[in-house]
Amino acid sequence: MKILHILNSDFASPVTMGYRSYQIVKHSEDNIHVFCRSDQSDLTGVAIIAYPFARFYSRLTQLFLKTLGQTFIYNNLRKFELFLFNFRAKKFIRKVDIVHFFYHDEELITYANKLGKKVVIEAFSHPAYLKKMRKDGIQFDSSNEASDDHSIPCYEKSDLIISPSPWVSMNLTYAGLPDKKIDMIKYGVTPQPDREAINNNKLRIIFAGGLKRTKGVIELITAISELDSDKVELFIFGRMHKNIASQVKSILTNSSNIYLKGFSNNILDEYKKADLYVYPSYFEGSSKTVFEAMSCGLPVITTFNAGSIVIDKVDGYIVPINNSAIIKEKINELLQKPDVLKEMSKSAQINSRKYTWQRYALSVNEKYKEIQL
Repeated sequence: MKILHILNSDFASPVTMGYRSYQIVKHSEDNIHVFCRSDQSDLTGVAIIAYPFARFYSRLTQLFLKTLGQTFIYNNLRKFELFLFNFRAKKFIRKVDIVHFFYHDEELITYANKLGKKVVIEAFSHPAYLKKMRKDGIQFDSSNEASDDHSIPCYEKSDLIISPSPWVSMNLTYAGLPDKKIDMIKYGVTPQPDREAINNNKLRIIFAGGLKRTKGVIELITAISELDSDKVELFIFGRMHKNIASQVKSILTNSSNIYLKGFSNNILDEYKKADLYVYPSYFEGSSKTVFEAMSCGLPVITTFNAGSIVIDKVDGYIVPINNSAIIKEKINELLQKPDVLKEMSKSAQINSRKYTWQRYALSVNEKYKEIQL
């Protein structure tokens, strides 16, 4: 059985989907080849086919866009970049039995279908469910409802869809995809040392990720701004999305306990200095930041839609999306019950250690064998 991973990103990079591919390859005895932009791994004896020209070309087009602001020209250059990548990828699709796509590309999936290859794809939020959320009044960062519609035929043409969370599985079944095509395999996390005791003067809360409306940033800072600044402080790590910048600035004008820290290259160190992680996202495949925060011993307040492994009232709290009042309520509960916060901290770290990358990789490899039968 020959397997090909296709990822239009960097193999083994911790900040891309290439890290999941790396873990599968690392823990597999199967014959897996990888076609990617670049190889950042430490693996030897593995067929990693890097196509660095695509990575260079992508950065060049991004630079062109930022420098000249020519969206039309950028879009055409981007199309040419994808054409080159796909043209090269087809050569390797012809040589394998199973193709595992870590991004959605209908052209390549259709090509694999025609050759009789088994197709595995990664699942994210389904466009049909996101449209339902919009109709229910949830405000998104973009008004373009069709932006993710290219994923729909990819789901329909696949043989196996790997879902990382109950939230994503619910999306897929809502859209009418058959249960027999969907398998839920939760991601992994690198375990961290036992949490050391810290004595912060205030309850130190942390958030890490893109500062976008759909990450629940507005609800989070609203909740913190209404709490006692002598008891609570919030540190936010990530890059600001322009659509909410003015709204964030307006809330922060009257808040002295919220700090925008920008992007951090050492986010694990920041988790280890904090008391609580809050991530009220509207939708995710499965947020790796929640896994990482729990691995560092942080209780987590998050949403079902974040696709996390948090057990409600054990590792933290699961709260509804788009609701600052409940975020505020749960933080107040933990302020009043420090023993509960301490127990949740222990539980979060213990729970996270069940989710090893080896478990994830072996589960995916088992699915390869099943669909090939």
